[in-house]
Amino acid sequence: MTSNKRSGCELDFCMEGDERQFFPADTDSTDGVLCVPVRFGNLTITESQEKRMNEMTQTAPAENKMGTMSEGKLLINMSLPMMISMLVQALYNIVDSVFVSRISEDALTAVSLAFPLQSLMIALGAGTGVGVNALISRALGQKNPKEADKVAINGVFVYIISYVVVALLGLVIVKPYFGMQTDAGQEAIMNYGVTYLSICLTFSFGIFGQFIFERILQATGRTLFTMISQGVGAIVNLILDPILIFGLFGAPRLEIAGAAIATVIGQIVAAIIAFIWNMWKNTDVHISFRGFRPDVRIIGSIYQIGIPSICYAVHRFRDDDGDEFNLYEGGFQFYRGGGFWRLFQTAELLLYAGLRTEQRIDSDCFL
Repeated sequence: MTSNKRSGCELDFCMEGDERQFFPADTDSTDGVLCVPVRFGNLTITESQEKRMNEMTQTAPAENKMGTMSEGKLLINMSLPMMISMLVQALYNIVDSVFVSRISEDALTAVSLAFPLQSLMIALGAGTGVGVNALISRALGQKNPKEADKVAINGVFVYIISYVVVALLGLVIVKPYFGMQTDAGQEAIMNYGVTYLSICLTFSFGIFGQFIFERILQATGRTLFTMISQGVGAIVNLILDPILIFGLFGAPRLEIAGAAIATVIGQIVAAIIAFIWNMWKNTDVHISFRGFRPDVRIIGSIYQIGIPSICYAVHRFRDDDGDEFNLYEGGFQFYRGGGFWRLFQTAELLLYAGLRTEQRIDSDCFL
């Protein structure tokens, strides 16, 4: 009897003519061991070993569709969920505006005035996400999973820093911002606006968590999970808005603060779901801070790709704000109408951004 050791596994086999029969390493003889006549050339293996081999074959990871699906089919397969996700992102402020308008015209005006700063936050998150997407998909396309992991964890780090900056700005600039946007005698608008925007910016870790974890899913081709997480977050916001704004089912009547709280809760729920999807379903990228150090090269590459998208979004919002300033000069009634129109323009912009992001991912993946 001869012993064969390989990769930590030990098998004993005996020679019978031209056949090899394998037995467990702890078996001292061939007595009582059934050899099933399954041959590989002159090799005969036992039934248990054949089962083990089949299990290893079945559990081998399948190649990601980003590297196997045709570009045209991949574009449709991934862009539609991403466009829907972007549209859902814009619906947060639209839903808030619909419910807030039932409080008072001043409350609706305050939410409309708050939207430009929220738009800048969305532009920062979405533009940075373009860079993270592109680098992860490029690394996976180059069969370099370690680089993809590094990009993912550096992306998480960048979003943490982005949240800290936005939260600090929320504590510092909100009141001066609304002071510049309102005149004497419009304290109600200012108070509504400061309350709403302070909550949205201070607790913006939810939306930044959404951006990074959903972009990692998108970069690995799992756009359906992104759509589900954002959809659940939007539904949570839709349910909580009337409850917290008007004090339904025994909840306190929080008015415009309730709208802001419902928004951040919806974003946090979506971020948690996206994080769970990554930990549970995303086998292409692994997120871990063990031994992490920020990589200046990767962070620079993220912003090298992402800054043009950030600037484009900021430019669009700046143009919209110029139009709204003219409406503001004509009176708050016109400004409210312009605010609603801008929300739908933003939804259109985010749909376009979803398609452009998918095109960027596809082009990098097939390098």
